Amino acid sequence: MNPWDIVSWIGAIAVGLLIIALSVTMLTSLVRGPQKREDQFDRLARRLGKE
Repeated sequence: MNPWDIVSWIGAIAVGLLIIALSVTMLTSLVRGPQKREDQFDRLARRLGKE
């Protein structure tokens, strides 16, 4: 095995895991609905507004 083959395999696996993680997070946010994310933004905005 060529070392570059190993590197490309590791890269491909990493990209695959990234895509899977992104799709899972998108699906969960779609299932839960957008209101949860807005709550987080509201909390951040309040913190920034107080400081």
